[in-house]
Amino acid sequence: MIYVLNQDGTKVLGLIDAYSSAIFTVQYYGLGDFQVITYPKYLDLLVPGNLLAREADKKGKRFDNVMVIEKTEVKYDRENGNRVTVTGRSLKSILCKRIVWEQMNLSGPVEDVIRKVVKDNAVTPSNSLRRLPLRLGTAHGLADDGQQTEVQLFGDNVGDWIATVCKQFGYGWEIYIDNGFIFDLYRGKDRTGSVIFSPGYDNLNAARYTTGNYYTAALVGGEGEGTSQTVEELGTASGLDRVETYIDAGSVSSNGEIITEATYRNMLRNYGKEEVAELNTDTSLDAEIAPYGAFNLGDDYFLGDVVKIELQGIQARTRITEIIYSEDETGARVLPTFAEMEV
Repeated sequence: MIYVLNQDGTKVLGLIDAYSSAIFTVQYYGLGDFQVITYPKYLDLLVPGNLLAREADKKGKRFDNVMVIEKTEVKYDRENGNRVTVTGRSLKSILCKRIVWEQMNLSGPVEDVIRKVVKDNAVTPSNSLRRLPLRLGTAHGLADDGQQTEVQLFGDNVGDWIATVCKQFGYGWEIYIDNGFIFDLYRGKDRTGSVIFSPGYDNLNAARYTTGNYYTAALVGGEGEGTSQTVEELGTASGLDRVETYIDAGSVSSNGEIITEATYRNMLRNYGKEEVAELNTDTSLDAEIAPYGAFNLGDDYFLGDVVKIELQGIQARTRITEIIYSEDETGARVLPTFAEMEV
């Protein structure tokens, strides 16, 4: 059963209890998306902007893994009858409606920096027209992990930027409904000592390990030209293990030396790390977990957790970055997937 809520999540408009297919994909770093194929009798509910949530994601008044209807399509088929297909992305996508409107020069714990960007551009921006019906959840003390960043932002899409910086530092995020929209930042747990997936344990249906080019060093170029250009170096690999690339960080500004040189150089390094993380996508591990193995999703491991995969002599730490909930005439399936190697 699927709940349909109004655009700000304050009211349940109805229920969809008959559909031929429903696929909800939730992601740790990214936005996630959905597709539901159902019948015309629900058409009045399936208006772009309305929200959908699975019954399994309702906990009292709280709804997790909420999706936003972005497109509704009606198809006629003489043999199978009319069908309505609705698609969209998760509620996190509302932050893709906002950009960093004024230049922000930020430094400090990663959790604090992300929350500041959301607060100033969506929760309580100086221009009230830019406000979203969103508030910050309670901080989880992620700042205690010691991860720091220095970053300069201007014009960046807020949702896309959060996804990028979360991937860089291993954080997850969500927007859930609990008497309003709540932004939450969290970190999955390391369960490599207790949760292992392997053909030998008969809890792995399929797996694929792919290796390719992986940049281990970068030259980050900032302001200036020629010998006067400010540059920063990333990476300490040497010899054949050293694979180099150049990152153009000319958009990072010192604002006429208002920003100290040390801070500016830190901004260049962080910009370079974000760009290299985007480039290094050729080494990955994809695996499909057996649904009835020794470990159960929601009890033994969760979205964002780091687990261990053993495959043909390869032992890899990998983070669960996506979970696909699929249901059709053949039954329901839950497919945790791994989109990356955990370094």
